[in-house]
Amino acid sequence: MKIGRTVLLVSMLLFLACNAGNTGLQRKGEQSGMKKPQLTRQDMIAPGTCRVIAIVKQIRSDYRGTGQDDPCSRVPCRALIEIETVTGCGAGITQPLPLHQPLLAHFLPTLNPKVAFRGTKYPDVAPLYVGRRFEAIVEVPAEPAAGSVPVIVQKYTVLQSSGK
Repeated sequence: MKIGRTVLLVSMLLFLACNAGNTGLQRKGEQSGMKKPQLTRQDMIAPGTCRVIAIVKQIRSDYRGTGQDDPCSRVPCRALIEIETVTGCGAGITQPLPLHQPLLAHFLPTLNPKVAFRGTKYPDVAPLYVGRRFEAIVEVPAEPAAGSVPVIVQKYTVLQSSGK
């Protein structure tokens, strides 16, 4: 019985000593203004997607939507782009994206969302044209089907104006 009490007492003392040390460290960190870095929603990248910086090389007009409600029937949705930088990828990306090579991309918001969606869905997104740089979240199919588009641009932000 004495051994059981001794073990219990020693265990409690060790527990209290360890917790007291952690509390002191936490207080020191709080006093010096140290904070844990917090990931924002913008920093996180969804599985199967990458964040890239690219430039429009050629607007493709060989694909047009067929329905009246299809935004691609009003404005182009496809372009040859050249990826300059991949700034991050989510889980599930197994192949690197080709850098500095023409790559066919389908733009879900189209290349001119204000016209395509009549200013309702993407009111602040500037149009893209040849030579314009942009940052985008692109979906990369794990195993693209033959003849399919290699990347799908989910959303983008124009980075610079090329004077047009």
